[in-house]
Amino acid sequence: MFLILYCFCYRTMQPKGKRGKAAEPKNNEQNTEGTSSNNTNNNRERKEKVVEVVEDSSHSASLNEQLEMICNIIIDLQEKKISETNEDHLQDIVLLLDDMKNKNVDVEWLHQRLVEILQAREVLKQTSMLKEKREFSRQKVENAEKELKEKERDRDGLAILLKVACAEVADCKEKLDATRNESARIDETIADSESKADCFLNCSLVDDLL
Repeated sequence: MFLILYCFCYRTMQPKGKRGKAAEPKNNEQNTEGTSSNNTNNNRERKEKVVEVVEDSSHSASLNEQLEMICNIIIDLQEKKISETNEDHLQDIVLLLDDMKNKNVDVEWLHQRLVEILQAREVLKQTSMLKEKREFSRQKVENAEKELKEKERDRDGLAILLKVACAEVADCKEKLDATRNESARIDETIADSESKADCFLNCSLVDDLL
């Protein structure tokens, strides 16, 4: 797997722009005149070639290091689910790829994937927050429904009590009316009786007879 990734990355991440200068062919023709000048030129050419070899070696070593880092990044991403990734770690990888891009290394394909992963993480984070809000809202709805049912039971209970109280009030009114009527009849009987007895009060019992 690592070898496949290495070959794939090597093809896709070749630096863009200037390459190492090709070695110039040797001039086999020797000029018998100006030997000192030719020796100087040969020394200069050898120095230039040494510099080119060093530059090519440094470039190759740097390229291999970058290639190995890219392979490690791909393997790391391949072995993880998005829920197992760390945002700070992903941001560090993006910065590393930005640095490679600044060095004209073609890693835009991997950089874009990292950006997409970060965006997906943000979407999942927002979705998770919305799910929490939805659960909180659902709980509030359940509590409100429960409270409403309790109040409706209280109302129904009070309605029954009110009905009983109204019946009791009506019964009390009937009793009150009956008692008042009875009291009125008693008063009337007393008045009638007193009027009949008044003629014998304060006078002789045989008045009007003699």
